[in-house]
Amino acid sequence: MVCLHGLTRNGGDFDPLAQHLATRGMRVIAPDLPGRGRSERLPGMHHYVTATYLSAMTALLCRLDVQEVDWVGTSLGGHVGMELAARHGAPLRRLVLERLRRASARCRAQSPRPQRPHGKQFNSMDDLERHLRTVYEPFGTLPMSSGGT
Repeated sequence: MVCLHGLTRNGGDFDPLAQHLATRGMRVIAPDLPGRGRSERLPGMHHYVTATYLSAMTALLCRLDVQEVDWVGTSLGGHVGMELAARHGAPLRRLVLERLRRASARCRAQSPRPQRPHGKQFNSMDDLERHLRTVYEPFGTLPMSSGGT
């Protein structure tokens, strides 16, 4: 079984579950996503994206050399599990998604909200892009757009 933590957490969250399942003969792997827990930090904020997490977890699954695996994911860990499960040939047998109410509320409170003022309309895609770049500025440099569409 692979247990993957949420956005601001680490694999240690699953220690009690892993200990319980180990007494029943199950092998439990609870990795730290890149930049969390004991995992190395990534070189820049733009690397903290789903594609990076999928790559890391795909490498882990290959390294485990198993035919199939059960997956327990909390929040971001559940998102990564769903993305993996959607891939052709994915070795996920079962997927358990855990959403913690308090953690979800905390993530919403800490995340920037790309809300426009009530009734505001953007005059162009460029105006919308400027607004979103301002809102998401705390997450680092965004890639340049390919032009208005």
